[in-house]
Amino acid sequence: MNTNSQNTLQKGAEAVRAKRLAFWHQKEACALAFLLLSVSLLMSLTAITTKDPAVNALMALLAASLVIGSFSMVLSPVIAKFSVFTLVQTSLHLSVSAPAFYFLTDDEEEFPQGPHFSPLFYNSCLGCIGGMMTLVGLYSYNRFASMISYRRMIVASNLAFSLLHLTDMVLFSRLNVKLGIPDVFFAFGNQLLGRDSSLGVIIYQWLWMPQVALFSQLCPKDMEATMFALVVSCHNLGVAVASATGAWLLAMLKCNPRGRPDESKEFQMLWLASGISSTLVVMV
Repeated sequence: MNTNSQNTLQKGAEAVRAKRLAFWHQKEACALAFLLLSVSLLMSLTAITTKDPAVNALMALLAASLVIGSFSMVLSPVIAKFSVFTLVQTSLHLSVSAPAFYFLTDDEEEFPQGPHFSPLFYNSCLGCIGGMMTLVGLYSYNRFASMISYRRMIVASNLAFSLLHLTDMVLFSRLNVKLGIPDVFFAFGNQLLGRDSSLGVIIYQWLWMPQVALFSQLCPKDMEATMFALVVSCHNLGVAVASATGAWLLAMLKCNPRGRPDESKEFQMLWLASGISSTLVVMV
């Protein structure tokens, strides 16, 4: 190895050591990273050891409270507010769609009033439409997002995301049958407009991508990767909180289908769960 190569490697190693030393001097960031790791492991351990949705939800809410308090005390006010907003917004998007698969695919013995879609139709046909809508959504974001401010995009996306719950409520309450709309046509419409359809996913990305761009302007110099990881961890923690609290809500409303015979009663309050989730989205 020649002298120039050795010098380059030595300078690279010194730069890495300097970066690591500077990182360890940021005690606040290290403490927050350790806190996020701890609450994540605690939530995972709770989910493994207990099957009670209430316990899991309370543990998730406790973890979110600890993270919100710690971020508010340690970080600068602007970054702390942004991180807390990301966590709270994601936490309020309660996940209540787990029973939807059984609602749509249960046969006549399991759910006589249901649409009775085949798994092939549910996964293939509706999935193809979802893929096409994904392309439309990405194009529209790239084409029009530059004309809209961050604040307006986030507010409008939250409102649109909430309104998309209405199609879920119509389907889950079987109102479409009373209106004379066949399930198959409503299913295609729901795939285009439903909260958990591809358009719903794209709108959810419209909520997230402006936040990424906004945070890139707030991130401290030489701490970009670390702070970005902390904010993304807040987002992921919010997803876990939404999942745990959504499961608790479904358990309280007795929406717990398993693909068993005669489980119509499991879907009676599914529309209400969707409505509660929709209301919480608007509150953010």
